[in-house]
Amino acid sequence: MADKLIHDATKTIKPIFYQCYIALEKCFDLLENESVYIETYGDVTVMNKNGSSQTEVKDYEKDLTNLDHNIWKTLKNWLNDPNILTYKNLILLTTQDLSKMTAFQEWNSKNKNEKLSILKDINTLFLEQTKKAKETEELLLLVLDNSRNEKLLEILNKFIISSSQENDEELYKRLIQARTYGVPSDKKTDYINSLMGYIISPPITSQDWKITYQSFQARTTSLLEEFNSKTIIFPAIYRSVMATEDEEKQHSEYTFVKKIDEINYKDVKSDAISDFIYTRKTIFEELSRYEVPTIYYDNYEKEIHDTYKSKYNMASLGTENSKVPRDSKIFYNSVMGENTPNFRNFNDTPKRFRNGLLHQMADDESSENERKITWKLKVDEDE
Repeated sequence: MADKLIHDATKTIKPIFYQCYIALEKCFDLLENESVYIETYGDVTVMNKNGSSQTEVKDYEKDLTNLDHNIWKTLKNWLNDPNILTYKNLILLTTQDLSKMTAFQEWNSKNKNEKLSILKDINTLFLEQTKKAKETEELLLLVLDNSRNEKLLEILNKFIISSSQENDEELYKRLIQARTYGVPSDKKTDYINSLMGYIISPPITSQDWKITYQSFQARTTSLLEEFNSKTIIFPAIYRSVMATEDEEKQHSEYTFVKKIDEINYKDVKSDAISDFIYTRKTIFEELSRYEVPTIYYDNYEKEIHDTYKSKYNMASLGTENSKVPRDSKIFYNSVMGENTPNFRNFNDTPKRFRNGLLHQMADDESSENERKITWKLKVDEDE
């Protein structure tokens, strides 16, 4: 591997990317009319009508100690911010672990007066030191300036230390694992990278660095459609597999098979059982790789059930008692042989997948199932 450049900027850039990862995480949790701001009012700010939160983000390896500048500089910056008291929550989010000896161990459980006492005790111990770092001395002096004591107390009342957080690499991996629902498995990394590119894009950063709920939802929807539109080849591993004799025996008492027996159509039972098994295997073993949300199956089932129901009502109107056995077989063949609507973004959805779903609905006679399927036509006795 080539040597790094003399002016390698990796260490400078990493905190910026970490800050953007934190912002991206918060974008996923936005509610309607909320927004995330980056480097506008602070590191990461979430604005909403019920009370905004301000988060300062630090990616450091060393433990957080009493005199850690990440805490004292954060307090100094907040004291200098004229709008800081408008926030509901003030958070220092850091990858640092709390030092075992630090006075900040129980910080988040303290009230504002107890927190102020902690800061003053740290300052007292610092002043007793023989050698004092000039920058640290100035920081403590600025933060504990009596003239700003009232404002400091209000800040401390809202100030939370969120320590031991994931570093940039850990957070990036978790975003890929936990924030990519509905994205094909081989596109998850591209999805998160695309959202990161969106967050740091010039149109967003040129004015207020702001991501709204509406814009983020539009972007994620667009990316999901883009990545899923490329998934056009329907899994084919089981497409030509037929049920074995043992499988046919195992399924002979299933409800969907008995409904075929009702119309005395034994010639199609083997195909029906094969389609039923094929569809289940395809869903659980193949389509699961694409992490297809349940809503897609539900919508597809509704579409094919609506078509079935319309054809069933039409066929029932055209039959009579003496013709029900024959017309039911004709109706079954008509449904099984009709063109198949494509499932999701697959442009070659096989008929047996659709037919297998029909048999699954026919197999479910529970009261919760609103999509009943039967093959035996009914005759309106009033006619």
